[in-house]
Amino acid sequence: MPSKPYRIAGRKLWYGRVEIGTSPEGKRRVRTLSGATRKEVTAKQIALLRELATGTALEPSTLTTGDYLTRWVEEVVRPTKAVRTYENRASLIRLHLIPALGPILLTKLQPAHVSAMLAALQRDRSAKTALDARTVLHTALTHAVRKWQLLPLNVVDRVDPPRYEPEPPTLWDEGQLRHFLAHNRGYRHSVLYRLALDTGLRQAELLGLRWADVDLAHRLLSVRRQSIKTLTQGYITTPTKGRRGRSVTLTPGTVVALREHRAVQDAARATVGAAWRDEDRIFPNRTGGPQSKENVHDTWTRTIRKLGLPHIKFHSLRHLHATYLLLEGIHPKIVADRLGHANTAITMEIYSHITSGMQEKAAESFERAMRRVAENSEKPSPRENE
Repeated sequence: MPSKPYRIAGRKLWYGRVEIGTSPEGKRRVRTLSGATRKEVTAKQIALLRELATGTALEPSTLTTGDYLTRWVEEVVRPTKAVRTYENRASLIRLHLIPALGPILLTKLQPAHVSAMLAALQRDRSAKTALDARTVLHTALTHAVRKWQLLPLNVVDRVDPPRYEPEPPTLWDEGQLRHFLAHNRGYRHSVLYRLALDTGLRQAELLGLRWADVDLAHRLLSVRRQSIKTLTQGYITTPTKGRRGRSVTLTPGTVVALREHRAVQDAARATVGAAWRDEDRIFPNRTGGPQSKENVHDTWTRTIRKLGLPHIKFHSLRHLHATYLLLEGIHPKIVADRLGHANTAITMEIYSHITSGMQEKAAESFERAMRRVAENSEKPSPRENE
């Protein structure tokens, strides 16, 4: 039987105990639950009793780290997160966390175990992989501490994250970009490349665009969804990253290019006939369905090779868009809005290599302004001449 919820003097939380069985030595085993209110503790006690009755309760003393992580990703992450988030976390757990930590009892997991795993990942894989693994493990163990109350503390808190500093993206210089703009015509994805450069949209957002998202008369593009590839469901359409839609103003030249692109697409639809999948996509495959990111990558690589340009990633078109906006002195808040960043701090961190140069320009501009002030202060006012 569960105990009645109680409070301890000097503490804000409520507590309650549930007997969960006996140890091999015949001693009673009791789990203590906590919550902000008496009602919350009672609900947790009832839920635990139900799990004990159905055999689904987790027993910390025999639960391995691998079993816990598997159950957490399936019962907590899968129902509540986006498909790609679930797949990425499940992959990290399967490939890295379970091989290194899986056999260790959850209650016996130590900071030294985590440090050794991270060191091995940095040595054999990369600092980014190690950082991602630490992040997923920390999130999982936080749930074990706060929600399922299987642990008194999160051992990952005692392990410093690996140092990871992403290198600035490789971009074309002004002459190379000028060459690309002059010759980006007649290729299958020429308009896709132009829209990527002119708007800074992510590739998945570009491939998720519908004609209904474009108001050519007012030069507005509504970014609402993305087309992503999943391991289990193939290509699916989901809300944009962070589920934050946005509107992006188009250049007049981009509007003209989109009108021409629609006419070409209408002709392609007529040629395909009944096999065309009418999904209203701006950048579909040859039969109207979702365009694959692999196809975009391959055609992009072939295009810039034909143009004699150094290789850069398709995603670098997004970086070029942001870089030139910042160099032109556009306020970082506007740049962040166009890119779909949650806040300006993200933009400033990613493009710190650009903003450092802007600091020099700001200092020079301030000096010129102060020089003008000083020069004006030396001129006598009309009243002083009277």
